[in-house]
Amino acid sequence: VDVRRRAITKLRSLTITDWETGGADQGIVGNGTQYRPFQIYTAADLQKIRDAFGEGTSDAYINGIKVTSAKYFQIMRSDIELTTSNWGTGIKGFVGHITDVVSGTPGIKNNSGVPIFESIKDGGVVEGLTVKVTANNLTAPTSQAFVSPLCGENRGEIINCITSVNHHFTRGSATTGEAGGIAAICVRNYNTVSGCAFNCSNSGYLGDQDGVVAGIVLFNESGATISNCETQSTARFSCIRSSVGAICFKNDGTIDGCSSYLMGINNGTFHLGGIVFSNSGTGTVKNCFVMSTTTISLQRWTTPTEVNPTLGGIVNANSGTVDYCYVTANLSAPGIVGGIASSLENENGEIKNCWVVGSTLTGRSTEYIGGLVGRMTGGKLANSFARATMSSSETNRLGYAVGRIEDGTVANCYCTAGTTTNAAKFYASCLSGSVSGYAYNSTATGVTSFQNNGGVPMVDASNSLIDKLNSGASGYHSWVASGNYPVLSPAVASKSHRSSAKRR
Repeated sequence: VDVRRRAITKLRSLTITDWETGGADQGIVGNGTQYRPFQIYTAADLQKIRDAFGEGTSDAYINGIKVTSAKYFQIMRSDIELTTSNWGTGIKGFVGHITDVVSGTPGIKNNSGVPIFESIKDGGVVEGLTVKVTANNLTAPTSQAFVSPLCGENRGEIINCITSVNHHFTRGSATTGEAGGIAAICVRNYNTVSGCAFNCSNSGYLGDQDGVVAGIVLFNESGATISNCETQSTARFSCIRSSVGAICFKNDGTIDGCSSYLMGINNGTFHLGGIVFSNSGTGTVKNCFVMSTTTISLQRWTTPTEVNPTLGGIVNANSGTVDYCYVTANLSAPGIVGGIASSLENENGEIKNCWVVGSTLTGRSTEYIGGLVGRMTGGKLANSFARATMSSSETNRLGYAVGRIEDGTVANCYCTAGTTTNAAKFYASCLSGSVSGYAYNSTATGVTSFQNNGGVPMVDASNSLIDKLNSGASGYHSWVASGNYPVLSPAVASKSHRSSAKRR
């Protein structure tokens, strides 16, 4: 009888063309085709899939069928819950294509503290999956130095997935220093993460102490891409002495078309990059923006030592390339503050074709504030625009474009400010760097000032400023005049990259 029952189960789930020998019969409904996928109804089904993949090094078989990238899986219910008791580790070496059957409905509640996928292989696709953390004060095991509710290591594709946190998801506090951290979607990306989002509800947040945090991916490796992802307006970070990237912590690859709506950050005692915390020499951040209707405010921490958190609108520390990005948000921190980047460093670091508009930048008198960059120790700032209200109690700490230039080049930028306390004109102090092109009210030799007699910056009738800005732009981007100010062309500045992760 048992033999017949198992045979009937197989005959119902397989077609003759799918029949293969070998492997364990896991008894999951379906045959892995797109129209009859392996169907996941319970946590037990996920356990069977995890068992089939084993250590992720050998071939996986389900219902006697070898699992390849052409096989499909589907989440069939919205009440699957992973807990510490039933999910001690994630699926390792996943290959195949898994989707959520009901778009926008959280198919899996992961309250186990470890990822659903420990790793995704090349060829593996996780698409349209919504993962929710609903347990209060959920802490990942201290053995998990880097954690995520969704994925540990991705070498395949993660597409249109959402992590939603109802309560608190926190990395194990026993792992301190930058040896550990947490990300909403994936810890380490080697291939593609696209169209994904992080949000919260109630009092939910990602939290860490003495570590690193990211809203989407912690480490985006060289050659990897994060595109069209966002931290939504409900996203929250609650960290102490940590370094936070609202999209990515450390980028060595490409981040394209991502956005952060950082309304949920107040009184954070951490360092922050609005898109990326650290953008390395090989990293590129382009077509991204940061918005907030409330002030993004960071506060000094005093123990174990006193540290003033730093804040960059797009990137905190940049030694790579930032291109075609903009910020419209009020930024406040006791450390170095920059509308686009807190610091621009390394001879290869570059920020170009960026703009900051409608922002108020506030800092302490002992640190530097810049409309575009807080402090330059190298690299190039070019073809960019800032219009921000800035405040500092010392004139040698604040500049319309750069707070302090120790080395590097500023070229073809146009900057002004609203009501500014102790503004130091175009730059606060230029020790060995150079300033050239077009700048507002600069005292640097040979720099042309664009302003009318009342000191209000303007685009002149002949559009010479627009022409100069566009001389450094290329491709589909261009600057246009709007209310006497230069802005990126509407087709670019309002580029829609938010449609792919919009299963709210």
